[in-house]
Parts: sequence; structure tokens; C-alpha cells
Amino acid sequence: MKEQSTHITVIIPTYNMAAYLPEAIDSVQKSSFGDLDVELFVVDDGSTDETPAVVEELMRNQTGEGVPIRYTHEENLGKSAAVNRALNEAKGQYITILDADDKLPKDSLQLRHQRAQETGAELVFGGFSTFNGNRVLGHRSPPSVENKRSMVDELLFNIKSPFHQNSMLISRALIKKVGSYDERLLRGQDKDYAIRLLTEADSVEIINKAVYLYRRYERGYLSRLKNRLLTIRYKWLMISKHTKGIKRILVLFWGFIVEVGKMGYEFFSMYKK
Repeated sequence: MKEQSTHITVIIPTYNMAAYLPEAIDSVQKSSFGDLDVELFVVDDGSTDETPAVVEELMRNQTGEGVPIRYTHEENLGKSAAVNRALNEAKGQYITILDADDKLPKDSLQLRHQRAQETGAELVFGGFSTFNGNRVLGHRSPPSVENKRSMVDELLFNIKSPFHQNSMLISRALIKKVGSYDERLLRGQDKDYAIRLLTEADSVEIINKAVYLYRRYERGYLSRLKNRLLTIRYKWLMISKHTKGIKRILVLFWGFIVEVGKMGYEFFSMYKK
């Protein structure tokens, strides 16, 4: 990572998300910053849609008061590779990741940065809300436990993800300790990185409100099934990295039951929140 010159770098990895990317960028531009210096780094993982033209248009129309946008178009190597490129070039003292089809609440960056400054925490995160269009579908509160091992177990055993890695504001020092995303993982890379961050962080702070907005889709049955099967494949690899012995067996068994159950939810269009 380069020498710091800004407070926060918001990384947006994107692949064929031209329809949603402007909303993600706009949510950053409309955030409350106070005295924060923020940079926005869009890393395009080889999109074949209108993404380059969309970003170039946004950059041309940008005013001097907006958050500066950096943009790079890379070979299609997956989200992990795209994020790693940005991590290596980010200028911020703190890093957060925003998926191109999601959004940030207005006060998200300011709240997380303020808590980090007040406490000296290497990692600050909160809850998240799910949405579809302009309709909020549900909320996930951050875990009440503050023991790091318990948080990791929550990620491994909970039927629904109790928190989202993208709700995390990560210090530059912690990223240096943890390293890059695992580029072998085409799914589950966020959860894998969250576990590694929690394991290595010397101090963690939790904000008891939603600091991230996660988009839910209405997909066809075949698309849902394909995505779920792909998730299962890489989830086993992720679990094997972070467990061993009898615990690995238990987590793999429980993970199989959970994923089968989620496939049922997906099939009957019930799994939305």
C-alpha cells in the first residue's frame, strides 16, 4: 500500500454492474464526511457492459467538491484480484469495501472513522440492512458479543451472516498484518477475509446500527440454484482454512445442512432478508 495521504479509501470492485454502479458511487458522494479526506477507487474486473463509459461520464461531470474517483480496468480475474489491486494502491489510513450493487448510509463513513479515532481500534464495524430498489427488506444487527473467537464462530455457524465484511472500516496497519484476499476463492472471499481480520485485530469496536446497505435480487430459479451450488463449492474451501479436527467436521456438516436449507428458501422465493 502507498503512503497515506487520505483518511479513508472506499474500494468498489465491479464486474458488469453498470446498471447499479452509479447508485453505489452516489451513496459515497452524498455521505457525511465532516473534515475527512476520502478517495473512491473503482476497480473494474474486466467488465464487458457499459461500465467504462458510465464511470468516465461520472468522472467528467464531477465537481471540485465531490469525492475524487480513481478508475482502473483490469483483466477479469475475479473479485479477490480486483480488491487486491486496490489494496496495494490505496492511499487511505483506513479502508472499506463497497460492492458495486450496494450502497452506504449517509453517516456510515463518518461514524466508523469517528469510533476508530476515539478508541484506537484497528477494526470498526456495524450492522447492515437489506434492500431491493427503494424498499428495505430487513435489518441485521451486529453481534452483541465482543469476543473475537465468538464473532468468528458466529460467521461459521450462523444460518444468516450476522454481519457483513463490507460494514468494516479497516486500519492500514491491520491490512498489512492480514495481507491480501485469497484469490482462489470465487465465493466466500468476504467471509474469509472477515475471519482473518477478526483473528489478527488487536482491538475491535462495534457500532450498534446499520452502516451498510446490501441489495437483494429477484432472480430466476436456475440462476439461484447455480449461485447456491457455486457458493457451496467455495464455502467448503473457506471452512477448511479456518477449522480443524472435530470442529471442521461439525462446521462442514452444519454448513451442508444450512446450504441445503437455503436452496429450499431460494427455490420457494422465501429467503429475502
